[in-house]
This record gives sequence, structure tokens and C-alpha cells, in this order.
Amino acid sequence: MHASSDEKFLYELFSNGTDIPGYCRLKRCLVDFEQISAQVHAVLDAGCGGGSKSVYLARNHPALKCHGTDIDENSLRNAEMMKARYRLENASFSQRDLVRCNDLGIFDFVIISDVLEHIDDDAQAARNIDTMLSPGGYLHLNV
Repeated sequence: MHASSDEKFLYELFSNGTDIPGYCRLKRCLVDFEQISAQVHAVLDAGCGGGSKSVYLARNHPALKCHGTDIDENSLRNAEMMKARYRLENASFSQRDLVRCNDLGIFDFVIISDVLEHIDDDAQAARNIDTMLSPGGYLHLNV
């Protein structure tokens, strides 16, 4: 059996298979996303880490605008390198603290994967994210 080009891309994004938990979290997110993808125009990956989810969505859905945020500079450097490697014009990244950030715009689909449990004031971060979720928008939350 041969892996599809999407599966090969996923494998590559997740450290050539060494980040199996990250791979599984993205696969779970994609199940949610694919059910509503026709209704989504803008994605926020809140606490994006190295940007794998944003990069995957931007590459496979060129009409999407994907924005990833993270507080960690090193993670964002990795995200920017992946964005450049795949020449993605529809992905962007910024260093933001989710407790103090609610001004990135409005998004149809917000991903929060393994982030809230690392934030002391997670309730404020959730309120801020809620202000950026469009009415009728979708939230993929993984804790």
C-alpha cells in the first residue's frame, strides 16, 4: 500500500514521524475541519507552536487565510521557515500572548490544541479567543 501525497506531507510536517502525538492531533482537527470546510474562509491557530496545522491547511486549501499565533519565538521561527519552504502566501504568523490578545480579526474556524492547559489565566484567553470567533463560527478545542 502506498501513502498518498497528503499523508507524506503530514509525515514530513511532524518531524518525519517522530511527533506521533502531534500528527494524531492534526488528524483529529482535520476531521472537524473537513466537515465544514466549505464554510471556512479564515482560520486562527491559537498557540500554533511550529505551525504545522496552519501550514497544512494553507497548503491544501489555497483559498483559506490561515493565521497562527504563539508566544514562543523559536516556534514561530520554525513556522516561518515552513511557510517559506512551501511558498505559502495565505499563511501568516505572529507572536502573541492569548491572555492579552483579542485584536487579530474575525475567524470562521479557530484551533486551540494543547494550549489552554499551559496558560495560567486560561479563562481570559478563552474569552479573548471567543471575541475573534465569527458568529456561527467553529472551534476545534483539544486539551
